[in-house]
Amino acid sequence: MDSGNIIIEARKRLSASGVVSVTGFDDTQIEADTAEGRILIRGKDLNIENFDAQSGELLLQGRIDGMVYVVKEPKKSLAARIFG
Repeated sequence: MDSGNIIIEARKRLSASGVVSVTGFDDTQIEADTAEGRILIRGKDLNIENFDAQSGELLLQGRIDGMVYVVKEPKKSLAARIFG
């Protein structure tokens, strides 16, 4: 699976590749995990058209108002958290 691409068309349609799982969704927000981190897509009347876990392709439609990409931080060892 590739690291991922996101294409937004006229704020009405979004296609993303590299999606590992969809972790939550309603008509105002969709959360998905990718190899690079979590994406949060916010808007109105959001609807998942298609999600193929095998290919990692996610297609959604609705009014897209914003998107946040949360990068995965490497996990620190217990010693690094205590002494870091």
